[in-house]
Amino acid sequence: MHCHLSWHQALFELARGRPQAARALYDGAICPDASQAPPFFTLFDAAAFLWRWQIYGERPALAAEWPQLHAFAERHFPQAGIHFADLHAALAAAASRDDAATRRRIAELRERDRAGRLPQGPVVADLCTGAAAFARGDYAAAADLLGAALPDLPRVGGSHAQREVFEDTYVVACLKSGQYQRAGARLRQRLGRRPSARDRRWLAELPAG
Repeated sequence: MHCHLSWHQALFELARGRPQAARALYDGAICPDASQAPPFFTLFDAAAFLWRWQIYGERPALAAEWPQLHAFAERHFPQAGIHFADLHAALAAAASRDDAATRRRIAELRERDRAGRLPQGPVVADLCTGAAAFARGDYAAAADLLGAALPDLPRVGGSHAQREVFEDTYVVACLKSGQYQRAGARLRQRLGRRPSARDRRWLAELPAG
């Protein structure tokens, strides 16, 4: 659990506004070269950290880390089969700009759903499709796709902290596409559930009216 607990600590450091402390935890305990966890845990912790770093606009950008993680995902999870790994493998493929791998993963997930072999249903592929739209800069499409998928987000399992990466992506997609009312509604909903300095800051930065 060292990798996963370090991931929680890294999120805490990001929330405190200490990105370099968070980065040190990634380099020392979370990334594939450092993690002591099984590949499943390493993949989703590393992908969720790097994706947050990217959408939060932290600096320096960690674009060079994505290809390593994408290769790790392809080596250990070459085909769709474990939905939580597939979600994060899709993040790594999309962020690495490997469109072919991203499309293949989503197609495999949709085929598993059609065959009745994906108990979580279409939400898994829908989240991957929304994240892929975000990665290529189509923020309006990402907001629409993720917004439609969020009601079924609990079906993918994991903790609130793990699922929030997709909520965060939706919020940022709304902000980047000028859909401020949608972003504000989600932020207020989340703040009613738990405190968050980042959500309060995002809400305060929304244009009036």
